[in-house]
Amino acid sequence: FYLTDWQSDEGALTTTFTARSILEIADQKEYLPGATFSNLYELAEDIMDFVGVEDYYIDPALLDIPTTGFPEKINARSALQYIGIAGKCAVYQDRQGLLNIRRFEVLDARTTYMNYVGEPDMYCGMVYVAVDNGYDMKNINFDNVYDVPQIKLDKLVKSLTIVAHIDGEEVEFTYVNAGVKEGTALKLDNPLIQSEGLASEIAEWILAESNLRALYSVNWRQNPCLECGDIVIIEDSFDAKKQSRIIKQEFEYQGYMSGRTDTKGGV
Repeated sequence: FYLTDWQSDEGALTTTFTARSILEIADQKEYLPGATFSNLYELAEDIMDFVGVEDYYIDPALLDIPTTGFPEKINARSALQYIGIAGKCAVYQDRQGLLNIRRFEVLDARTTYMNYVGEPDMYCGMVYVAVDNGYDMKNINFDNVYDVPQIKLDKLVKSLTIVAHIDGEEVEFTYVNAGVKEGTALKLDNPLIQSEGLASEIAEWILAESNLRALYSVNWRQNPCLECGDIVIIEDSFDAKKQSRIIKQEFEYQGYMSGRTDTKGGV
């Protein structure tokens, strides 16, 4: 991270530091395309070089998405955001300073259980939770929370209109979220969506993510090994253990570690 400000706090033996990620630097630069590109991967590499990012990861799936690039000058941070959406990726910097354009793992909207019956050393019919990647550290259960997790529902998306830029023309495509009778209507205008096929893929992805509407807020011991975007399994007061994706992390240290984790997952 890059230090932008600091101060010694009045009446206390503490100092407050404010730091920003590489994306803050990208936000201060205007990207002017000067080359011809054949896919999103090449375009992303050119922007990384323009911003001065040396450590980065670009999902190889972007090699399969054709593009002619941006038609005019654009803010570098916005350019990365457009690439992320067109590539169905998240754009973020991890704690190691690596700037990622990476597709998330598919999140199972259902409660994740595995039933083992008659296995050695197991009671018949006993239920075990399937932990993502086999790591116990990704369980947030009642053994390490200070309060029962708060749960609320996000708004559903009823329809999504995508403005595609095809052969220099703006064409609108509207997609309806099946089974949703009431919800919000979104509109997406992305200059890198340059075909109806890509528009359809992105609409399916956005609508599927919007259906994961259970918002958890957990006050617990915290685990600094976890990153935003990681999938965790949360135990709640309804005796369910849900896969849920971390969207926000807060850490606090007062002789011991604690903090709050906000996640988003299926109902």
